[in-house]
Amino acid sequence: MRGSLQIARLFGIPVFVHWSFSFLFLFIAYTSYADGYNWQHVLLLSSYVLALFGCVVLHEFGHVLSARYYGINTQDVTILPIGGLARLNKIPEKPIQELVVAIAGPMVNVFICVILAFTLVFFFDAHLSLSEIASREQPRDLLFEVNETASFLLLMARANFWLVIFNMVPAFPMDGGRVFRALMAMRYNRTKATFTASLLGQIFAVGFLLIALLPLLKDFFSPETTLGKWLANPKWEVQPILALVSFFIFSAARNEYKSVRIDEIMRRHTIANLLRTQYTALRTIDLMQTPILEMRKGFEHSFLVFDDATTSEPEAKILRGVLQDEDTMICDKNNDHNALVLTYMTKDFEQTIPTESIKNVYDKMLETGQYLMPVVNEKTLLGVVDMYALQNFIASHDKVA
Repeated sequence: MRGSLQIARLFGIPVFVHWSFSFLFLFIAYTSYADGYNWQHVLLLSSYVLALFGCVVLHEFGHVLSARYYGINTQDVTILPIGGLARLNKIPEKPIQELVVAIAGPMVNVFICVILAFTLVFFFDAHLSLSEIASREQPRDLLFEVNETASFLLLMARANFWLVIFNMVPAFPMDGGRVFRALMAMRYNRTKATFTASLLGQIFAVGFLLIALLPLLKDFFSPETTLGKWLANPKWEVQPILALVSFFIFSAARNEYKSVRIDEIMRRHTIANLLRTQYTALRTIDLMQTPILEMRKGFEHSFLVFDDATTSEPEAKILRGVLQDEDTMICDKNNDHNALVLTYMTKDFEQTIPTESIKNVYDKMLETGQYLMPVVNEKTLLGVVDMYALQNFIASHDKVA
């Protein structure tokens, strides 16, 4: 994600923090100053926010590791002001797998909450009930007034408790919404299940936005009415974070449904529809200046590479590799134009057949990073298909999905 800084690498997955995350600390500093608190209070709140988002990272890795169990890799994890985002290479298509991956994140927070509660009970002799953990009020137990560590642990336990509750709201694409979609997909097809979950998610998003902004409308309601009295409560304030979350949920739910619809269309069409029979064929002994010039023309970016046989008969040519656009750009950047194509080509490459679905080929390209594939029928080379053709196909169907 643009504007993000890598801060760690866990289980081989890069963890980024988005630049907008710094606004949280500016907000803490501003509100603390406005309320007359000192810098110690600012540091305490900042440490609480950092610990809370540490729990968010663990939550995301609950998703990441459960997805890895099913053979699904993760590109990265990004921390945003409204939470975390794990970018899986794909969403599990089997309902039971999506159910496990979706619920794994909240279960991490359940585990953290239980560990913190047991720590308070057995190491600090705190007397806590579930209602006290869930409550926003300060416990009457004197322990939490005099022991800062115990108070801090209680705050973290409460935060994880509410993370579970909030994430399990069936507002797709939040975790609860994905659980709902997985359960629906056990009975209906994936597209219908996603439509229902997406619609429910958008309804929740509108509800969240109303809750977040209702205090702005308190002057329009008589203080004598029930709603007026409710809004007049000084504890009821505008919730900017909840408003941001509502926009995210509404947009993400809509986009997820469109993505599933496009996937369905891609499954119905075979790669033969995108087959390109005209392409530039390179030889292993060609110089890299040839593909560099072709790339600069803008028509082709990746190339098939054949052996150095001089015969012009197509059946006599032996496919040796694929020259990727990324490798060509590296060569151009290094000004290594006189190197042989053999030096930069990829020898281990994937190929496809004309009856394979566009969806399968697209997933294979994303997984391998090979954006040009030869299309063969038994041992006969029919042509090529590239990522640009697939992206154009997706874009052309995006408006009708």
